[in-house]
Amino acid sequence: MLKGFKEFLLRGNVIDLAVAVVIGAAFTAVVTAFTKAFLEPLLRLFSGGENAVPPGTIPLTDEVQLDYASFLNAVITFLITAAVIYFLVVFPMKWLQERRKRDAADPALETDLDLLKEIRDLLRDQAERDRERALAPAPRAVGQPTVPAPPMPSGPPQGRPVPPSHASQPPQPGPVDDGYPEPYPDTPRRSRHRG
Repeated sequence: MLKGFKEFLLRGNVIDLAVAVVIGAAFTAVVTAFTKAFLEPLLRLFSGGENAVPPGTIPLTDEVQLDYASFLNAVITFLITAAVIYFLVVFPMKWLQERRKRDAADPALETDLDLLKEIRDLLRDQAERDRERALAPAPRAVGQPTVPAPPMPSGPPQGRPVPPSHASQPPQPGPVDDGYPEPYPDTPRRSRHRG
């Protein structure tokens, strides 16, 4: 029960109403003093001065008078109080509430389509990074000199280069001499041809 009462009191409209009542009561005293000090003397001046009739009244008969000054005082007090309360309390509170609602509504819930678009963009970025990594030269070790790669030959791929001395001779049985130096000259070489 107390929890519900606390929620009722802390609800935005109740707090706004309480603030408006307190500020209105405090400001009413200021407006009343203003009308009594400044506006009533002006009304007396236009109604004939202090000695002619009681200030702010219209004589209907000798004993009955219409007291319009107190009515005007109440109307002016109400208008000034209402305007000040509206422009200093209500209007700023509405503006803040609308701004909070706009700020809360901006990060709208992402739909499935938005999430799929985000996943697509992430996959595209990852594929581009992988492609750049594949095309990038391999990292070289520390202290290893940079050697430019030999130019790639143009045209159809060629077979194994043949030394000029063996280009015109037919293959012969026995150990093959392909024109390249032996990797291990002390070891006997196996024959490629079996015969």
